[in-house]
Amino acid sequence: ALRSLPERKQKYHDAVETALEETKLMQDGKLRCRFVSLRFFQGKQNHNVQEASAKVHISYGTGLRWNQAFIRLVGEKMKMMGIL
Repeated sequence: ALRSLPERKQKYHDAVETALEETKLMQDGKLRCRFVSLRFFQGKQNHNVQEASAKVHISYGTGLRWNQAFIRLVGEKMKMMGIL
């Protein structure tokens, strides 16, 4: 049986999921999502910006911009959901 998350964790999860869905719709969305996955969702194997950028064949500068854009987007979603 699936357990539900505490309300705050559920809202955070929803904010991240919403940000991922919006990222998919962006120009280069599929590639951006791969980059984000390498950065944040690999457990103990998360990559830094330089490593993730190299793996998806983008420049370090682009990786920095995509990283910042995703973090900002999650923050916007969290603010909209009342958890920031």
